[in-house]
Amino acid sequence: CELPMFEVLPLPADATAMTASALSADGLVVVGNVTLPTHTSGFRWTRETGVVLLDTLAADDRSSAAQVDANGDVVVGGSSLSPAPFEAVAWSAGVKAPHALITNAWKTLTATHVNADGTVIAGTGTLANDSYSAFRWTKATGPVAVGVTSATDLASITAISADGSTIVGNSGTSNAFVWTKAAGSKKLPPLQGDTGAVVQGMSADGTTMIGDSVSAVPSSKRVRWVGGAAPVLLDPLDAGTAWGCGGGPFQTGTTVYADGSVIYTQRANVPVRDTAAGLETYV
Repeated sequence: CELPMFEVLPLPADATAMTASALSADGLVVVGNVTLPTHTSGFRWTRETGVVLLDTLAADDRSSAAQVDANGDVVVGGSSLSPAPFEAVAWSAGVKAPHALITNAWKTLTATHVNADGTVIAGTGTLANDSYSAFRWTKATGPVAVGVTSATDLASITAISADGSTIVGNSGTSNAFVWTKAAGSKKLPPLQGDTGAVVQGMSADGTTMIGDSVSAVPSSKRVRWVGGAAPVLLDPLDAGTAWGCGGGPFQTGTTVYADGSVIYTQRANVPVRDTAAGLETYV
């Protein structure tokens, strides 16, 4: 039998550094970014092709790869003429040039997530009126604002469901939201008496969200939301963890199964998992 091992991806010629940002579902496609002497470039790697640098838009000189779909076919990221910020693009299988996602309704777009089959892309941006918002993109609709649009608070996307029908994210430091194709956007509520919430993950089927309920102290407690309903405390012994100077919770929900049945988190720095049987130490 073959033991687990790390496989080192060779650097392209002249490259000084390379980082991976995402994997396909089967782990056979890697995307990430390469540092070259004059610019940076996104890349897509397979064992058959090696590292293939991702093209830019016609007038640009650098690219960046953020995420890849489950099949390893669609890569999302950015293209830019340095030193301007990256603008959201997508690369499709068999098509060398990227496709720009921005429209006149937006000043900037940053693509950060893509659903399982590559048909729905999510990220954040600035609208024409200078407000901040998350977006959901499809070929039919282009980028559409979702979540909480704010004149002052930056938005972030945490996860997108496998079918692209559910998106979760945050506006500012503790204003979590869920968007569904059926019902639109709504805030994810905190525990009773708390002041805000932070969503940090979601099951692939879009049913279960995990994150933190935040009090005014501030401190946070790990919670789950099912279908965007009232939060449930994950750990009955969780008295709340004080936030650090960086402005975020120390102990959080970290990973959730595709159907929401198992959540991996921690208690006093010890890995634990939450299942139908309750919270148990994970060894």
